[in-house]
Amino acid sequence: MALKQRKKINVQPVGEVELDTYIQVIHVSATKEDGMCNVRFRKESKEGGIVSDLVYQFTPDMNGPNFIKQAYLHLKTLPEFAGAEDC
Repeated sequence: MALKQRKKINVQPVGEVELDTYIQVIHVSATKEDGMCNVRFRKESKEGGIVSDLVYQFTPDMNGPNFIKQAYLHLKTLPEFAGAEDC
């Protein structure tokens, strides 16, 4: 599972550019109370160059789907991922 989205990214030394990104949860760690997911942004596809890696927190649901799926569902609720599509 992954997401795709057109995003504005700050690229040095050029500055801010808009590009298609491939967004992938690459690691999840969670307890009953707290979850963290490492998210990798790549240029255009799974094989594209790495643009950035960020960490996001979420509250896991022990009765919900697996934690990776929950991480993606959480990302899609955040304003910065508005309009992101599954791919």
